[in-house]
Parts: sequence; structure tokens; C-alpha cells
Amino acid sequence: MKKNLSSYLFKGFLVLLILSLPLLSLAITTDNYGLTETAAKAGLWTEKPKLFLIISRVINVILSVLGVIFVTLIIVAGIQWMTAGGNTEAIQQARTRITNALIGLIIILCALSISYFVIERLKKITEIQKGGGIYFEVE
Repeated sequence: MKKNLSSYLFKGFLVLLILSLPLLSLAITTDNYGLTETAAKAGLWTEKPKLFLIISRVINVILSVLGVIFVTLIIVAGIQWMTAGGNTEAIQQARTRITNALIGLIIILCALSISYFVIERLKKITEIQKGGGIYFEVE
């Protein structure tokens, strides 16, 4: 029962996190205490972002979280392998976990490159030059 409750809580947390990502990228206040001028001097966006910029930020956050999950999986598998104590079944399970994590990393990197390509093309089409894509540009 306790395991089911914790898995439901974890799944609920993930759903809330995924649903709140677009709201985080839209967090623009009207009373900003001079931050708009500072952002303009730094070359960042000061007006409400376009839809594809919001999408690119959400993609960036999701891929960042997936990267952290990848590193965690590699560390867990490495600890599992080191503490296997010669148990071939545990070693094989750790190897499988590492292989699956590397396949996931390859998928993450492919998704990153595709999204970067698409966002850069959208920036060229709409003639937007400053930040807001997958990576913020430094001028």
C-alpha cells in the first residue's frame, strides 16, 4: 500500500510539473522594479514572448530535466555495479540500466538537435535576433 501511495504521489508530482512548465515561461510581471531596463541592456526579451519562444523554453526545460534523470540513472547503475559483489545477475541488470540510459541520452540529444534546428529556422523566418530560443545568445 505504501509503495502504491508513493508511486501515485510521484506520478502526480510529475504531472503537475509538466502542466506548470508553460506557466513558468509566461511569468512576466507589470511592476518589475527596473528589471525591464536591465533586461533590455543585457539583450534579453522585455516584451511578452511569442508562442514559439514559449515552446522553445518549455522544450529546453524538459530536455534539461531529462538530462538530470540520465545522470541519475548512470550514477545509480554505477553504484549497483560496484556493490554487486560478483553477483552476475546484479551486474547484468546494471549493464542493462546503463545501456538503456545511453539509448535515452542519444534520443535526448537527437531531440535537442531537432528542436534547435526548428527554433533557429523559426527565428530566421520571423527575423528575431535576440535570445529566447534553445540557447540565449550573447552579444
